[in-house]
Amino acid sequence: MSDTKLCGIAMLAIVASVPANAQSADPINTERPSFSFSPFVLDPGKWQIETGYSYTRDDDADFTLQTLPQALLRFGLSDEIELQFGWPGLAWRDVGNSSDSGMTDAALIMKIQLTEDTAATPVAFLAGLSLPIGDSEFSSDSIDPTIGAAWSHSRFFGTVLITRADGDYDFQNGVGVGFALNNDVSAYAEWQVSLPENGGSGHQLNGGVLWLRQNNMQWDANISLGLNDRVPDFSIGGGFSYRF
Repeated sequence: MSDTKLCGIAMLAIVASVPANAQSADPINTERPSFSFSPFVLDPGKWQIETGYSYTRDDDADFTLQTLPQALLRFGLSDEIELQFGWPGLAWRDVGNSSDSGMTDAALIMKIQLTEDTAATPVAFLAGLSLPIGDSEFSSDSIDPTIGAAWSHSRFFGTVLITRADGDYDFQNGVGVGFALNNDVSAYAEWQVSLPENGGSGHQLNGGVLWLRQNNMQWDANISLGLNDRVPDFSIGGGFSYRF
């Protein structure tokens, strides 16, 4: 059975395991599938799971990468603070004639909402640490800190992140716009740039469609296109999110 079929079966297993809960009054608000974070935190005591699958390809490097389940577990600790545990999961990689697979690193993230929900420009502060639990081929082998901020204004949104890894800093920025297609379906487009301390910048265009199946449940499909040769040619994926 191919890796893609195995990934599809795993996604269905994740969805099937979600229990039926009473619907919350407000629609679910997710971090995925864009690069940018939401500036809003979960209500106190609420849990949310976000999962997905992605396929990335770069023809110049003769490179492909698949990851699953791209899990993000979120918990509302208070009115202003949210805790997150993120784990891209398992990775399958092909480079030329060689292939490998293994477990990736995880991350712990704290989000602090700095403004009221009704603010014209909601803002949140982000702080996180990577956890080097992955296999050697997919791990940084160190605890790498990240700080940043997420914001939104009307239909626009964005996130700035600064990460320190291997003694160097990496600055990442995303700016996007979202729009409604109908009552249950929305879409977004986002420009993302990475500026490593030692090396040239990488640019890509992200986009996706989000389907609000229920107030507590959302499906998504997404695509990223590389705008220069410092990022992969494209990435496609899909995901599922549920709030408890």
